[in-house]
Order: sequence, then C-alpha cells, then structure tokens
Amino acid sequence: WNMTKEDTKNNANTPTNPQPQPPPSATSNITTKPPSSSSNTNGKIIQEEKRRKYELKQKRILTEQTTQKNRNTWFRNNSNYAIEVTEEDVQLVRMNMFGVNGKDKKKGKRKIDETEEKKTCDDDKLKKLTELLHPYLNLKDGVVVTNNEKKETNKERLFIAEGTETVRLLIQQAASSSSTTNDDDTKGGGGGGGVKVVSICCKHAAFFEEPVKLLNNVEKSAMEYHQIKKEMKTTTTTLKNNASFEMNGTNDKDATTTIINKQSPPFQVIIGSENALSNLAGFHIARGAMACGIVPNYNEEWLTNYLSQRCCCRSTTTTTTTTTQPNSTKTQHTKKKFLRILALDQINDTANLGSMIRCSAAFGIDVIVISDDSCDAWYRRSVRVSMGHVFSIPIVRVSDLADTLKRLSNDFGITTYASVIDVDADLILEDLPKGHVVVVNNNKDDKSGDDASGGGGGNGWCCVMGNEGNGISKKVNHACNYRLRIDMSDGVDSLSVPIATGILLHGLRERE
Repeated sequence: WNMTKEDTKNNANTPTNPQPQPPPSATSNITTKPPSSSSNTNGKIIQEEKRRKYELKQKRILTEQTTQKNRNTWFRNNSNYAIEVTEEDVQLVRMNMFGVNGKDKKKGKRKIDETEEKKTCDDDKLKKLTELLHPYLNLKDGVVVTNNEKKETNKERLFIAEGTETVRLLIQQAASSSSTTNDDDTKGGGGGGGVKVVSICCKHAAFFEEPVKLLNNVEKSAMEYHQIKKEMKTTTTTLKNNASFEMNGTNDKDATTTIINKQSPPFQVIIGSENALSNLAGFHIARGAMACGIVPNYNEEWLTNYLSQRCCCRSTTTTTTTTTQPNSTKTQHTKKKFLRILALDQINDTANLGSMIRCSAAFGIDVIVISDDSCDAWYRRSVRVSMGHVFSIPIVRVSDLADTLKRLSNDFGITTYASVIDVDADLILEDLPKGHVVVVNNNKDDKSGDDASGGGGGNGWCCVMGNEGNGISKKVNHACNYRLRIDMSDGVDSLSVPIATGILLHGLRERE
C-alpha cells in the first residue's frame, strides 16, 4: 500500500466516478444518420399551417379595421339621430344625475380616480346624453321613470322593452304611431295608432350584423315615416295653396316643395358595447337590444267611444253595382266579426299577465280590460313575456270592473262569462253548441246559453279571468251573465291562469 508522490498526484487528477461513455458504434450512428423524408414533409406542413394562420389573422385584422371605419362613417353621416356611447359616457351621466364621486366602498363597484373626476365635456353633449340615457339607468331597481317635468304634467309614462324581436316589432310600427297623436287615440276608432317609440338601445352586433341587423328595420322605418309626413304635408300645402289661389289668384310653389336632406327615423338610436350597456342598466345585458317608449293612454272614455263605434258598424249594408247588368243593383249585407274582450280581475303576477296578453293576441282579442288593483301591463317583465304583443292590443285600466261589465252587457249587448272552477257552474265550455256563445238572453236562470233567436244576436263576448289564488271576486262574479268552467279529468281541480286563459279564449272563439 505504499504509494509514491507521483501515484498520489495521478490519482487526484482521475475522477472518482467516471460517467459511462457510449460505445463508438452507437455514437457514430447518431451523428451520421441522414434525415428521413417524413421529417421533411412534417416540417413543410407545419410551416404551411403557420402561414395559413398568419394570413387568416391578418385578414381578420383588416376586416375589423374596415368594419370599424365603415361604422365610424355611418355614425358621422347619421349623427342627427344616432349616437355611440362608451363606458366613460355612462359614468359621466351617473356623476351628473347621482353625484358619483368614487368614494363608494361597496364591493364590485368601479372607483373613479381623481383624473376621471376632473374630466369635463361639453354641456350640451352632457345634457343630450343624460336625456337619452336616463330611462335606461338602473333598470334592476324597477323605478318608474318619466320624461321631463312637462311630460309629467301630461301624465305620460315610459316603458322599457327588451329583446331584439320585441324591439323589431316596435321599430316596424314606429312610423305609423309617430304620425298620430295620443289625442287622436282617445277619440275612439279602433285602437289608436300604436305605441310611440322614444329611443332604442343596442349592441353593435345586434344593430349592424346579421342575422339580427336592426339597421335594416330602422332605415325602412325612416323611409315610411318621411313618406307619411311628405304626403301629409303635401295635402296640407295643397289645401293652403288652393285657398290662397282663390283669394289672391297666386300659387305659392315654394310651399309645395318638400326637401328631405336626411331621412331619420322618429326615434333616437343609442349604440354601445356590452360593458357600456351593462353598466347603464345595472345588470348584464344579454339580449342585445332595448327600447324606450311612451305608454298609450287608453282610458274608460276611449273604451266607451270604441265600443259605441264597433257596435254601431258591426252589421253594415253596402250597395254595389254589377258589371254585367249596369242598371241593376245588388244589396249585400256584410257582417263583421264579434267583439272579443278579455277582462282581468286582480292579476298580481306580471309574468302571468304577459302570457295572457300573448294568448289574447293569438286568439284575436280586440280589447283587454284590467281592474284597478291588477299589476301594470307595461312593467318590464310583462312586456318581455308578452313577446311584444302588448303593443298591438289596447289595454284599458278601469276603476270599477264590475260596473264596466254591467255596462258591456246592458249598453252594448256583450255577453260576459266569469271563469270559475266550481262544479255548479252555469255552463261547461265543451258543452256549448257552436253559434250560441253570443246571446241576447241575459237571464242568469237560463243555463242553456240559448236565446229565442237561435244565438248570435249580440255584439260580442267577454271572458273574465280572476286572481291566481282567489279567483274572481264576488262583486265581479255577480256582474257577469254566466259562470263558465273547463271540463277537466278527475283529480285535477284547476289550471294555471295563462293556460286556462288560452283554453277559454280558443274555445269561445271556435263556438261563435
């Protein structure tokens, strides 16, 4: 074991655990192996895929830039009725109306820093923004909003509609409704001119892009609106010119010239991002579009005038001359359809009310009469559930429903049916013979539903639906001509109010 100094030195330079080296044959195979053809093919495919994705990305960026440029051009050209709002605009309106100062420590609310608090804008722009956006602010709170103080004195109320198809229905009838006034609607004559639209509020995609693309409906409404206005103005100026020609012998040609530079719809258009609209409404906006309109003022006076006109002209006589025999005349009696009325007593659920309005539109109801203690048909939830059909049917709120039902029967010859679930009801829907729904005999002791003339002698019928839990009140029940129930299987004592409404309205219509 004796080691020399040289041996010790050599041992120090030698590693204690030498790493194993591969055999020379293996090393030579790794370094000298030529690349296979499959690896080259895979590399080319990867490069082509990368290039394809890059080209698609560049194309998408170019398309987005072009789309944004076209939208900016559209906003500039239609600035007289369209405006694009941002999240900053919504915050400015909130600061202006509610005095938001950024000190609110509630969780989830965005704080406003000092630089944003000091941000100012033009007073006219802020005033316009506030006027346009205030009906849509904090919709989750359910606060009833009105227009300015002048409109509050006129008792005009605003409603909010949600959903792209509901907004589309409003846009389609906006031209005709804006050409009439509420004064014309209250004079009777068949339902007025529709609901007046104040503004619509949409996302960019819902307004500009398919398949919704509300822009098409807005442009069509603008053309129809200006065409109606042009015809009305031409008629008015023609009458004035005729009078001027008779008095002075001159004709004012300038008065008959109508120049329309920009065809704008009869409402304002507000477009913003999803975040901006969500901050505006106070909850996440998923439907893509909202609208604000004025609630029509259908009162009891309007109902009386409407019923008087309909009952007087229900059966008309027209005289026509045939082409084959010029000297002979043929008298033709044209019989219009019966009046169909739905009366609601103490309906408290807005979703049920919206469903009943939708059923009424499906089965041709002319007027809906609701008691004073029922919920509001123009509540946001009711409008949404009705799928926009609340716009097409006059809804009249009366102070005394029982008295109104008596007047319908005594003054206008309308047969009234109180829907009940009692076994001892006067009539069963399925047993009513066809042609005996509208009767002249209003004697409640006669439970057959027949009359001396064989049925069909009245002017219409009215179906009365009651509260979801308690049904029709006793006072309203006694005011009706008959108590009517649906025949159901054993073990089922009742149905939900909307379903029962649909069955009764369909059954009565089919048995006219």
